[in-house]
Amino acid sequence: MKLFLKYCEDRVPVWPIAILEEMHIEHEQEIVFGDLVLNAMIPENVFNELQNKLSQNGFTIISEQNNILAQKVKYVVFDMLARQKLPEINISAYISNLLQLNYTYLANVFSKVEGITVERFIILKKIEKAKHLLLYYDYEVKQVALMLNYSSIGHFCNQFKKITGTTPTEFKKQSLSIAAGK
Repeated sequence: MKLFLKYCEDRVPVWPIAILEEMHIEHEQEIVFGDLVLNAMIPENVFNELQNKLSQNGFTIISEQNNILAQKVKYVVFDMLARQKLPEINISAYISNLLQLNYTYLANVFSKVEGITVERFIILKKIEKAKHLLLYYDYEVKQVALMLNYSSIGHFCNQFKKITGTTPTEFKKQSLSIAAGK
């Protein structure tokens, strides 16, 4: 039996495994892009209990195919951005290769479900990661632009300002001033 889990972006999929083990439900050891594979069908009452425990821990079982596909695209993006350096290949090709589906199809489903393009979603998540890298790891703007595979520092700064309303350097200075209580 295959279930698809939607979970909080910031959460690592550890809890579902612990819940399955607590309930003595046999399963695959890994959750890959939201797919949770149970080794056998489970009775409806056990499924309902599982669903309840997952929900209490911030997880949802989703079954609608388009929602699953959109969520898988998100998980690929989250996984990609969690890496120290982004893949050097075209991001659309990267997503398409991992999910083994045509990118145009994926992008259309994603836009329909999420109300935003995949490209816009990636930009927003890259800027989110950039803010994190600038604040918590004290990287220079140039280093962050390189880590996030921007073609130039100027392109990175323009995108950052478009999303946040401030340049990366101003953002860093303002954040440090606030942290210092100034």
